[in-house]
Amino acid sequence: MKGKIILKNKEQRIINIPKIDNATADISINPQKGGILRVTENTDPITQTGESYYIVPEPIYNSRGEDDVYNFPFLLNKDGSSWQEANDFFFQKAITDKYLGRNTAALRREASQLLDYKIFCEDEEINYLDLSGRRPSRRPHQRYRSDLRSSGMGNDNINTRTGIIYHFYKYLSKQDSYNIDLDRVDTTSLVNIEMQGRSGKFTKTVEKRGMTLPTSKEVSPVDIGYVRDEGEDLRPLSNQQFDSFVELLHDDKFDVDERLMCRIALFTGARKQTILTIRMKHVEIFKEESNLSPDGTYKIFAGAGCDIDTKFNKKQTLYFPKGLAEQIVIYAESKFAKKRRDKFRQNLEKSGSEETMSDDDIYLFLSNQGNCHYMARNDYRYARTKSNPTGQRTDSLCKKLLKNLPDNFPKGFTFHWLRATFAHKYYQYLMILVEKNIIKSNEVISRVQARMHHSKPETTDNYLKLFLNINDRIKIQEMYENQLFSEYQSSWED
Repeated sequence: MKGKIILKNKEQRIINIPKIDNATADISINPQKGGILRVTENTDPITQTGESYYIVPEPIYNSRGEDDVYNFPFLLNKDGSSWQEANDFFFQKAITDKYLGRNTAALRREASQLLDYKIFCEDEEINYLDLSGRRPSRRPHQRYRSDLRSSGMGNDNINTRTGIIYHFYKYLSKQDSYNIDLDRVDTTSLVNIEMQGRSGKFTKTVEKRGMTLPTSKEVSPVDIGYVRDEGEDLRPLSNQQFDSFVELLHDDKFDVDERLMCRIALFTGARKQTILTIRMKHVEIFKEESNLSPDGTYKIFAGAGCDIDTKFNKKQTLYFPKGLAEQIVIYAESKFAKKRRDKFRQNLEKSGSEETMSDDDIYLFLSNQGNCHYMARNDYRYARTKSNPTGQRTDSLCKKLLKNLPDNFPKGFTFHWLRATFAHKYYQYLMILVEKNIIKSNEVISRVQARMHHSKPETTDNYLKLFLNINDRIKIQEMYENQLFSEYQSSWED
């Protein structure tokens, strides 16, 4: 007699289903008008033939006409059986416009967090469907919330998890099979909140849950020498640090593509997702002298409606100096780059997908294995890939740089600092034009804002305030960091 299956690890209890075809359709074993005949694979042991069934398409409620779900998280009970309630709940979420034909990473995070709740209930021997506790504190979800709070988890994280649990119970309360009184889960009220959008402030009505914990609305202070740029704290390199950085890039320790990634960031201010989603079609623009602007740059468009990703999908115009563009063309036509593109095509063929990618759409920067470093949102594989690459190559590049830069180079350096460094160098260039009376001083902020693609002039203004006495500010920050480190070091030695 075989023993019972007990799945002890959480990872064993989440099965990834790569693709669910015709997710919004019904299935029938009888012929249906408008139905699509399908046959299962060799289910009959005698005839070795499959069973016939019909897919009955429903109206597609995906705005793009897609009807497939990719990488669906299928949850299991401890004994290996299907956690039916949760799987039904997530499937109904999966067949909405948000997820049909799209990346399901957010759905998979929610599934993982709801499974944490199930495991807690099992460990505590609690029936998560029993909400009969007279006191709210004795009900399953309230006990879980208390456990999360005692663990030291942040309120934002706790609110996210209890929100998923609330919507799970809300779904069950609408099903006849379950006797769920939603009032015993949580109380809700409609409130108006003021939000900041790209075009300004607006008011939105939201459902507020009684179990929601307060979260801090205070904005964390920006360290001396840094500037906050759309949620990121960046620090420009000083002129001396910039010179050390550029000198190191000429070292043969770095591959040509690594140098180009850094140079594009330094000369255009582009973020890593933009640099790493440049395609071969954009390189073709650099080959035509007629595309060269009077200012000596080539314009490349990125963001919404283009094939290059940007933060928040914001439309941007990138300006590539002629010298940099020529370097990119030389790299793209090298045996080194062509070999990687060949591997990229081979990988596509091995995937067995009916879809393919034109040579123009292949990424400029690829790994030795022919993989992209960052997958663009309009890449047909984006929704189907469980874990999309998000520019980890730049992290390893920064580690490599720090190993070879002088000891006094800031240890907190990240690739995104190159964006702030571009802004600083561009600002210095503009101030020379001001001194020569070529442009007016009040034009500086608008020009920097345009090149940095800031939605709000306040963000650009923060850059300019930093640049006024940047060397002093950086020196103060470095003195603070060095003093702090030395104090900790002495305490360790004691």
